[in-house]
Amino acid sequence: MTSTGRPVLKALISFHKTSNATFQGLPERLRDAGVEVSVTVTGLEDGVENFPSDYSRIPNFTIPDVWDSLAISESGVREYSRFEQSREFEALRLTMLSMQNRRDFTGTYRWLEREVQVRRLLLRIFSGLITRRPDFAVFDVTPHDHVSVAIEGALRWLGVPILSFQPSLVGPQSIPRSSLTEIFDFSISAGIRKKYAAELAEVVSLAQASIERLEKGAGTAKISAQKQREVSARTPRGRIKSLRFMLSRLTKGLHFPSVNFSGHTVLPAWFTKPLEVVLDWSLRRSLVSTIFSIPSEIRETQGKFALFALHYEPERCSIPEGYPYSSQIDAVIRARALLPDEVVLVVKEHFSQSAAALRGTLGRSPETYSMLEGIPGVKVLGIKANTPELITRAECVFTLTGKVGIEAALKGTPVVFGGQPWWGQMPGSASLSSFEDAAALEKFCQSPRPSRDEVFGWLSDQFMHTLVPVLGDATVERYSERISPLPERFAGLQLDVVLEVIDSFLAAEFPTKEK
Repeated sequence: MTSTGRPVLKALISFHKTSNATFQGLPERLRDAGVEVSVTVTGLEDGVENFPSDYSRIPNFTIPDVWDSLAISESGVREYSRFEQSREFEALRLTMLSMQNRRDFTGTYRWLEREVQVRRLLLRIFSGLITRRPDFAVFDVTPHDHVSVAIEGALRWLGVPILSFQPSLVGPQSIPRSSLTEIFDFSISAGIRKKYAAELAEVVSLAQASIERLEKGAGTAKISAQKQREVSARTPRGRIKSLRFMLSRLTKGLHFPSVNFSGHTVLPAWFTKPLEVVLDWSLRRSLVSTIFSIPSEIRETQGKFALFALHYEPERCSIPEGYPYSSQIDAVIRARALLPDEVVLVVKEHFSQSAAALRGTLGRSPETYSMLEGIPGVKVLGIKANTPELITRAECVFTLTGKVGIEAALKGTPVVFGGQPWWGQMPGSASLSSFEDAAALEKFCQSPRPSRDEVFGWLSDQFMHTLVPVLGDATVERYSERISPLPERFAGLQLDVVLEVIDSFLAAEFPTKEK
């Protein structure tokens, strides 16, 4: 990134992990290019008391002590009031309320407190943005919790351009986006390609290897690691470790009081903290027990069927990247409505929804499955169902944005996606919203299928020319440890590419006239 003829611009930089060296290094490199970072959105580093009150930093979490230290300004109130009367407010409010499920650890986070949290955040966010006045914003990943989507919503209302990175989940790459529905057109410069030729080649190889794993039905390295952790968690040693953790938390509680037992301020901690642990455990066990009771073989089904592979919830890939769907249930219902009566819609649960190490209680109700089974022509399958076999036999595969869509296309099965995946132009795929009626879907499913090599070639071209070597909200160390080792100079490559993407984004948003 180099200095240009543009006037000095102010940036908002948002990143989840305070240990993310790439985004920590952005402010200094941006200053060298004539860009001032006026706001950073990040987590705790040295404690709540070290968060400044001048809005130069905004927390990406919901601890009231921090937010209450940020003053609400008169201009913030006026701007919030204008925003509250718009259509954009209601859409953002509903998204924020849905995303607060990520924080509802015991099922006691009342709607009343959720509504207060929405206003608490927006009043202070508007106050901060008007005070610091960023000209553009960069998010390390698609905003996907109720704090980051609140900031994004306020920025868009104020007309501030936004750049974010959507991870591919099949390799150490992302797609730059200017919105949920718009991919930002960018190509890595010849200079960086020459400097990091070996690293870029290795990144492409890692992504291609991940696709080949999917093709063989082995899943991704991330899923394999998750399954291994599940095996370890269910051993005697793992169960003892889990019990020790639960006992240690009986006196400490599990989560911040602000998002647990909201409104309950009288009961003593010695009562509420153990109760929190027990209720959290109870919710998780209820979901897991229900999931394990779901048959993993299709029952009472003769003839044709389509497959809808559910996402793990809560996660970015379903909300908000499932847009225009804010619930997978609605996408399932739409798919069922488009299918002929004689084609059964098989809805398969995701393995990770039952994982001991994840918190699936926050995204899926145990009542989901009985509700879906009550819809004519819908059958629910458990986590042990043979997904590769189902994909091969299905008339088509539905997903919001999942990797199962790539796997299906490679096997020659038609793919229908509901959300905004980076692979939305992949041969053999189409958007659920593109079908007006059942006849249109049937025509697509019966059309000639692209070959395996055509699909793989398209994906490889994306890895080489469209996706960029950016991890999103993962750190280099975490990715290397949990998924696959990265090239030695990947951190430097990532920072240089992020800066190039930003420079290209600014050139598009703030063009300057040639002298």
